[in-house]
Amino acid sequence: MSLLPWRAKWLALMLVLVSVAGSGQAFADDEEDEDAYRARHEHIIHADLTYDEVYTVDRKPLNAGHTLGDTSSYEEFSPDTESLEVTEAWVTDADGTRHEVRPQDIFTRSAPQAANEPGFNSKQRITVVFPRVGPGAETHLQWTFRHKQPEMFGINLFEGPGRDRVDDLVVTITLPPSLPLKWHADPGIITTDTVKDGSREITAHFKDIPTMNIGYNTVANSEFRPRFMATTLQSLTDYGNRIFAASETTPTPQDAARVKALADSIAGDKKGLDAAAAIHDWIQQNVAYAAVYLNPNDGWVEHPVGKIIDNGYGDCKDQVALMRALLAARGIRAERVVVNWGDRFTPAVLPIAWQFNHVIIYLPDFAVFDNPTDQTAPFAAIDEGLSGKQAVLIAKNSRTVRLPPATPATFWDRNESTLTLSPDGSIAGEAEVSASPANAEDYENSIKKQGKDNFLHRFLANNNQEGDGSLSLHDPETWRDPLTLKARWTAQNYVDLSEQDIFLPLESGFDPNRLTALAHRIRNDVHVAPMLFNAFSNQWHFTWTLPQGITVKHLPAPVHIANKAGRFDSEVTSTTTEKGQQITLTRSFISNRTVYSPAEYPDLRELLTAAVKSGHAHAILTRGGQGE
Repeated sequence: MSLLPWRAKWLALMLVLVSVAGSGQAFADDEEDEDAYRARHEHIIHADLTYDEVYTVDRKPLNAGHTLGDTSSYEEFSPDTESLEVTEAWVTDADGTRHEVRPQDIFTRSAPQAANEPGFNSKQRITVVFPRVGPGAETHLQWTFRHKQPEMFGINLFEGPGRDRVDDLVVTITLPPSLPLKWHADPGIITTDTVKDGSREITAHFKDIPTMNIGYNTVANSEFRPRFMATTLQSLTDYGNRIFAASETTPTPQDAARVKALADSIAGDKKGLDAAAAIHDWIQQNVAYAAVYLNPNDGWVEHPVGKIIDNGYGDCKDQVALMRALLAARGIRAERVVVNWGDRFTPAVLPIAWQFNHVIIYLPDFAVFDNPTDQTAPFAAIDEGLSGKQAVLIAKNSRTVRLPPATPATFWDRNESTLTLSPDGSIAGEAEVSASPANAEDYENSIKKQGKDNFLHRFLANNNQEGDGSLSLHDPETWRDPLTLKARWTAQNYVDLSEQDIFLPLESGFDPNRLTALAHRIRNDVHVAPMLFNAFSNQWHFTWTLPQGITVKHLPAPVHIANKAGRFDSEVTSTTTEKGQQITLTRSFISNRTVYSPAEYPDLRELLTAAVKSGHAHAILTRGGQGE
């Protein structure tokens, strides 16, 4: 990977049934602004798999005289298949006076589309605004949902605190004993499962769960916070088979002819993976991302390929459907794969449907996965949010698969730089940075947002170099080739050469992967939540040419550290040439994993500490005399 900011991508196929929203190291010590949270979430499941929910929430400030942080609440529903109403709502003052929420304090509007899902939906949002929420006041709210038709995947429930404080949350499920519902609760959740009077009742009790504020990049809350889940799905194969049954169609003869003509015009005389790469590029350039969810199954069933071509837009499943059709027209087999694109890395304990949120494509004859929805990723470049994930290949007989893991061989950068120090202390530099196809989109996205000039000068300024320069971007010749950035610049007054001893920073020039930028990853609080870091290999080869009369007095000692997390190496040497003395720096940082558990983190911390220390190192130069 590049050390550019890691991308968090959420292209959800449908909204997840999560009871309590998370926000936001360790458990919070300061409770001054927290609210006490008590809730009961009842699910009444009927024999036909329709179900009702009654969700009751009570909040009060933890400290007397304080005001609640939340003075409104909302829920969303699909009017065609669901109903939602506010059945209880009031505010209780500190002196015990109750104020009922009035009808004019309840607003029903069209639900906005999620920012990461541009498009349209048919959902409605009901918002409750609590009146007269003063110091010490408490709020009470009860929602009643009715799910009027069975969902494609049956019953799939997930409950958890996110990172919020939960003082008391009771989840109940009431259902006919004949329904094959499975459930799982993490340790610490009190559960019961009983059958009485012809009804099965399951309870899960979350109690005294503190807020958890994490100060570093980590995985999804569901991987380290208590959770309860339940499903009527029997397996992930069952899940995939249902998608196949609902969505597999044969194009009309007219659409098939259009797709064939389009595929031939795109691929020309290309064959195999090169033809697939050309089709991938065409999808990226000609099919905009837009999610149109106007009925309950729109999140899972793609639109006809002819309509996708006519519209020029579609969500991930639509883009994959069109790519599959174009590939088939060229005799290339391709299958849909449903996966989580984001920060959830560990498969759920049960085959719950909502653990997946994205569709990509798989070419079985080449064992290649591709993500055409990723607008800047080259063909077959699977980013860190997909790598190594368990997924479901959708077919008549669906099956689970695992995407290739992120490795240092897949995510790599190389920086070859030459820097010439002038007698007046200015510096002239040239750099060539190469990025693997999997890393290329980090650079392309950043340069697209910032512009080449700003991108160059931002990294020069990070190394205290201000001046003039240019940056050029050299696109790969093929999807297999790396991206290359070439930079040239001059910086005035970089080093003061008037002193006898001169300190030359070794972290210098155009360096998007500065070692000192890793300092915020060095933590003392990785005890509960894993650290999300990424697997990668970065290499640096820098050469400085010194002016006549300036020699090397001292260089940092070599550093070589290897452990289970990876390795870090740094060597700084000097030689004498006709142009003067030269300093050569060779460094390498390798991280073997994307996610480091608290038990694994100390090895990563050792590498980070050594790397950041080396990033701060200087060469000491002197005027005249003999150096090292």
